[in-house]
This record gives sequence, structure tokens and C-alpha cells, in this order.
Amino acid sequence: MFPQRRLLFLLLFCFLFISIFYYVKYKFPEQIITDGDGVFVEFSPCFREAKILILPVKSKIRDIFDSVNCRMSPLNKEIMEEEVRSGDRIWMDSSGFLHRGRMDGYKLYNLGIKMPLNEASEDELALIPGIGKELAKRIVEERNASGGFRDFQDLLRVKGIGKAKQEVLKKYTVIE
Repeated sequence: MFPQRRLLFLLLFCFLFISIFYYVKYKFPEQIITDGDGVFVEFSPCFREAKILILPVKSKIRDIFDSVNCRMSPLNKEIMEEEVRSGDRIWMDSSGFLHRGRMDGYKLYNLGIKMPLNEASEDELALIPGIGKELAKRIVEERNASGGFRDFQDLLRVKGIGKAKQEVLKKYTVIE
């Protein structure tokens, strides 16, 4: 009887330890970034795989190379002085030129970064709660027909978008 109690106590202790570990890990992340505290940038020149870095606001591409101790030197050095924005993707091609674009919509959505409404694909827009594939398709069709949205008021021309959906889109997208 005694070994069974010991085993039960050990299992209970392990369950409690694992529960507390996961609660602390996911309830209190190591670093919480809010708007204005930092920018998320996908960076791949110095790594085998792209990594998402959190950088101070107003960082330049040169600062990324310095912060990761990267000794690579791109051929187009003028890009090194450009300021990065949340959602930027920076990569180097095989000829040594550095390029800058945007992360895909899935990463932007999961990181809580607003998607550029005039660039987002149907699939990316469909990620937004309450939008769905059909409405995303109508948004893209209207955007293409009108040459892009100038402000969020333009969204009201899309069938199926009223004030409520307009507010949702304001929360998840940006017009640049």
C-alpha cells in the first residue's frame, strides 16, 4: 500500500509542477511589447532561417546587423540607413543585395501588427475576425477597381461592410 501512495504523490506533484510551469510561461511572457515599445522585424541575412526580432522604435537596418553580430556586408549599403517599421521583412539575395518587404499576413496577424489594407491578399484579409472569404474577395475587388483605399470611409462602398465591420478593419489593418 505504501509504494502506491508514494507513486500517487509523485504523479500529483509532477502534474502540479507542469501546470504551474505552463501557467507562468503563457500567462506571464518574458517580454510584453505594446504599441510604441518596439518593432517586430523578420530578418534572415545572418541566419539559416528567418528570425523575428524585437527592436527599439526608430532602429535602422544597420542596428539589426550590429545587434545580432552579423559581419555580412550588403552590396547596396544605402539601405543600411533606412529605419525599420513593424512588419518589415529583410533578406539578402544570393548576389549580396539586401531587400526589404513586408512579412506575410499570417505573421502580421499573429504578432498583432496591422496589415496594410492596400496590399493584403484575400486569404490574409479572411484571417480577420468577421471578414471571411467572400467579404475579403469583395474588398480586394473594390480595392483593385478603385486603385486602392485612401481612407477607411472608402470601405463602406463594399457590399457587406457597415460601420461595425469598418471598425473591425480599422483595428486589424492600416492604410498607407
